[in-house]
Amino acid sequence: MTSTTADPTVPLLFYSTAQAAQALGVSTDLVRSMISKGELKARKLGTRIKIPVSEIEKAGKPIRTYQH
Repeated sequence: MTSTTADPTVPLLFYSTAQAAQALGVSTDLVRSMISKGELKARKLGTRIKIPVSEIEKAGKPIRTYQH
């Protein structure tokens, strides 16, 4: 049986838009807007948008740490 629970010992490399919004304390719409304006770099992996953790740190304020 395969587990879908994230392994807390593996470092998180990318945030989803929802996770990034939570970490920054802003809305997902603002995260998408920041990506569109080039304020946050993101990658599209399949149909999903992923934001590198380093981009959240560069944004200057990871207000909260996302718990995966």
